[in-house]
Amino acid sequence: MFKRITPQTIADWGERIYIRFLELTKRFTSTQIMALLAIIVGVLAGLGTCLFELLLYGIKAGLTHWFPVEQSHFLFLFYPVIGIILASLFVKYVVKDNISEGVTRVLYAMSRKNSYIASHNCWTSVVGGATTIGFGGSVGPVLTGAAIGSNISRLAHLNYKNTTLLLCCGAGAALAAIFKAPITGVVFVLEILMLDLTSRTVVPLLISSITAAAVALTIRGFDPIIAISLTP
Repeated sequence: MFKRITPQTIADWGERIYIRFLELTKRFTSTQIMALLAIIVGVLAGLGTCLFELLLYGIKAGLTHWFPVEQSHFLFLFYPVIGIILASLFVKYVVKDNISEGVTRVLYAMSRKNSYIASHNCWTSVVGGATTIGFGGSVGPVLTGAAIGSNISRLAHLNYKNTTLLLCCGAGAALAAIFKAPITGVVFVLEILMLDLTSRTVVPLLISSITAAAVALTIRGFDPIIAISLTP
């Protein structure tokens, strides 16, 4: 029989991970610890993005395998509506929490919630986002990466400043993995999330973005999410 997983069990796991983390990094400087955590966030954000794309491909294949997608079809008018309905039902009855537009949630968490994002956003945003996009809607993976960074910082018991930094690292890493462009993730964070432009913040941000892009390139190669060919 499997032991039931409860919030207390997860909290105990988090405490054990934190103690082990302290043992492994007790000789590290704060800069080295943040660089290590940035790598971890980058790897997890890259893997989360790959899962996101896998679900997206699966939904797309299931919806279009029985008619040529190059031609107009009346179902293209209804798929986005169906996707929004399914995503709304998923949020209402499974998540039972708000996973609204990613950048808005990230900015709200930074300004009003001490950069805390609920742990379920590490996976619910992947499912909800893949469903919405797969049916023709529009949503991004930024919240997933930010949630990963936020919860990694909670496990490491970091302060608000470092939690915010890891949250931004996660958001930038997710964007870098989606577009396979690390600088895109860095510029997004600096311009949209308005992270301070200092060596203390830019170095971990670069590390997480490069790591996530490397993970994405290793698993998926250079192929775009949705290939489009133009014929004259």
